[in-house]
Amino acid sequence: MDIDHFCESKFIFHSQSGKIVKTVNHYYLETEMLDEKISNDNYEKNQKSILNTLCKLIEKETE
Repeated sequence: MDIDHFCESKFIFHSQSGKIVKTVNHYYLETEMLDEKISNDNYEKNQKSILNTLCKLIEKETE
């Protein structure tokens, strides 16, 4: 049995053409190594993403 321990944030952006829903998995966003032998190939890309910036700004405002 596998148990996942991760936190997700769900962002809903409203625009004139409808809404856009984005879900962010913080485990993949913040983790460099998935385990001792497997690196998170998308770590660098994730760190530069606008969703990462948004998460950090919201976290800062809600502290």
